[in-house]
Amino acid sequence: AAEQQLAILLNNLQSNLTAKNKESDKKYNEQTKRLEVQLDAKIHRMQGFYKLWAVILPPIPPLLVAAFVFFTRRAREREGVSKKRLV
Repeated sequence: AAEQQLAILLNNLQSNLTAKNKESDKKYNEQTKRLEVQLDAKIHRMQGFYKLWAVILPPIPPLLVAAFVFFTRRAREREGVSKKRLV
């Protein structure tokens, strides 16, 4: 009888341990999934940020050169022109 009770107790403890292990694994998997989702979101935000700058920055130097050339040529065109014709 004592052996039977010991076997039942051991069986109950084993099933409790198994249930706790499953619950622990489930929590771990949920936390891992949540962290992966957060990491993916952060990565996508950073990629979007860098993609935006990759589109915005490259045209700036040619535009600055174009503005410089435009205003330089405009100033040179006005150099020898009489004041009456500038109006």
